[in-house]
Amino acid sequence: LDWNLFARRGRPYGRVSAREASEEWAVVLDTSASMGVGRPGKLQLAAELAGALAALGVARRATVELWLPGAPARCIARKRAALEPWLAVLEGLRAGGTAGLASAVGELARRRGAGRVFLVGDFLDLPGGGLAELARPSREILLAQILAREELAPPTSGSVRWIDAESGRARALELDATSVASYERRLEQRLARLRREAVRRRARLGTWTSDTPFETLVAELCR
Repeated sequence: LDWNLFARRGRPYGRVSAREASEEWAVVLDTSASMGVGRPGKLQLAAELAGALAALGVARRATVELWLPGAPARCIARKRAALEPWLAVLEGLRAGGTAGLASAVGELARRRGAGRVFLVGDFLDLPGGGLAELARPSREILLAQILAREELAPPTSGSVRWIDAESGRARALELDATSVASYERRLEQRLARLRREAVRRRARLGTWTSDTPFETLVAELCR
């Protein structure tokens, strides 16, 4: 309520504030080989989310920058017209290599700006650390962890062959109650480390499987 106008004219006037056009967002997208795991692959949902964040940022008059680990150049969107090349880059992405979130986070941490940072990936190379470098009083950090359903709920019996997507190493196992319990315990320890770090750095964290509907992920992350 604008009290000065109210006093002069005797009628209530509302004052509306808009975000500054100089607000900066950074979207860090994991494209390492492990993001190709799942049905559909984790990278597909991650790229869809990155595109939605670009559109949302532009609508809110922010400058949105896309960070791809190991990529020499980044995409920057300031106006709606810039979304087309941004989406073209996302459509052409393929999961590969070993450069994950950790490599991009280190570079981003050395730069100021970016009042809002989104990290999108499986966090396999950044299970609990790394956020301290990004954390600042004026910065909001949002973490979107995307895992394959097989990673969160693997088979409970029978013969399986696990393959490390980034190293190519494989291991054959005969699953039983002991091995499944050991996997679940280690998975929960890893997820708990990330949750603790998110709370410590005042970051917002969500974990989804790669077959989560795109609309559900966006609505829950941006709630």
